[in-house]
Amino acid sequence: AGSKEIMTRTAKTFKALPAKRKGKCVKDIMQDPNKPTSITTVAKGFAEELRSMVSGMALGNQAAGLVERPGKVRLITFPPGGDDVYPNQVHIFKINDIRTNDYVPFLKAKNFLPEEYQQVCTPREVGNTVKWDCKIQKQPCDGHGIDNVCLRVLEVQSGTSVTLTGVNFFNIDAKIHIRKKGSSAGFKKLKAFVYGDITTPVYKTANGTQKLINDKRVSDKIFFTIPPDTAPGIFEFFVFFPNNSGVTGRGIGNELYSNVQYIEVIPPTTARFQIASESLWAKDETGTQNWTGSDEVGIKINAVPFFTDLTMGSMQQHEYRFGDVDSGETRAMETVLFSHSKSIAGVILSVVGYEIDDDDAYKNQIMEWTDIFIDLLKDQWELVIGSTAAVAALKELVGIGFYGYVILGCAILLTAAIDFIYSLWAAPDLIIQDTLAYSVSDLGRMTNINIPKPLANSDKTIYTTAGGIDVRLMSNEKVPNEYTEQRGYLSDDNSWYNIKFRFNRLS
Repeated sequence: AGSKEIMTRTAKTFKALPAKRKGKCVKDIMQDPNKPTSITTVAKGFAEELRSMVSGMALGNQAAGLVERPGKVRLITFPPGGDDVYPNQVHIFKINDIRTNDYVPFLKAKNFLPEEYQQVCTPREVGNTVKWDCKIQKQPCDGHGIDNVCLRVLEVQSGTSVTLTGVNFFNIDAKIHIRKKGSSAGFKKLKAFVYGDITTPVYKTANGTQKLINDKRVSDKIFFTIPPDTAPGIFEFFVFFPNNSGVTGRGIGNELYSNVQYIEVIPPTTARFQIASESLWAKDETGTQNWTGSDEVGIKINAVPFFTDLTMGSMQQHEYRFGDVDSGETRAMETVLFSHSKSIAGVILSVVGYEIDDDDAYKNQIMEWTDIFIDLLKDQWELVIGSTAAVAALKELVGIGFYGYVILGCAILLTAAIDFIYSLWAAPDLIIQDTLAYSVSDLGRMTNINIPKPLANSDKTIYTTAGGIDVRLMSNEKVPNEYTEQRGYLSDDNSWYNIKFRFNRLS
């Protein structure tokens, strides 16, 4: 009965929404709770939505479809004569959005971002505490160095995908040649998915002169997957393809290739992580500046893991209730929100908080219907991803080098479903809302002391939730195997609450 009531209310509210808010996956599903749709229909919608989402994230165009296309030819022709050695013209600007030494225009060490350096952290005792000194690694390097410092060698799990951004990826027959660094063995050839930049013009005319565009303005992309049986280690690789451009001349052969780049292949993680909350701080309670009352705050946090087969695990729930919360007060929230004993692909964290005006409404809305909805979502999700349509879509996307985007896409679809229902049911007294999706790789990077923490800015809203809550990253800290951050939540009722979260790698 509870499920029927929830779906009835949700369907009625959904029908009243503008068409632009009704996504492809649900537009024909939530019409009549008395006429349940089939799993086949939902699965086809899921597969279509996932393909569209992966296309949008990976290719920058949801409508493009997952079809290879060559980039434009941007080769420099050199005059005949002379004994010059000509540089490669196939450049890899970025590996998974981390810039390389082959970025054009070429950068000096000072131009790279903190996360683009290889970092080494060492402990230092200060009084009774331990401080960590993090410095950029100096040469010799595992990968490339520039100005005597080491650029980052990206860690990539075997079985997952890599995205290259560069220029002159103009042949869809491109292959990735890869082998262990320093090996005398031959290179292994990996299939690549090529998606060329056909928007950026080849030339730009300035002062009557045509100038070739073959620098960072170009976004040719190549996607490939590290084979699951690849042994851990530092690997060197390059892009290779036959020259089908029709352009010949000095320095331009029948076969073209990029300069060598490096990645570190690591085994699929068996690490165990823990996510905890530490405290709630009321920077500003609800109401105007002249408001003399205080808030009664109810918060509910749900954590749901999803596994490598993309099934969902049991929901881990935690509830808090604080009376008479005034501006400037801090309340303890020391709770382990999520832990796991089985290897995961990722975890979704749903955070919602209300100012409690009506106790019965709070219990009905927060304590009951959210639990029922997420249980329904979990059950239906497992049926959907096990369907023929979904399995075919997942195999297709992973097979052509989009594993990382598949994991992220599934997490986004799940969080979008939760956020969407929250937005349908959200009461005016919503003061905290956040839905966080972390892949296991995200958790590994967050808790790795050698990877710089993200930049916190208490004045910048990083996104606004479906319920109209502005979310900010207020502050953060990192020590070995632990990352903490304080997230701020600003509502339309002039309230501002911060929650401090802690992420630990346990093994």
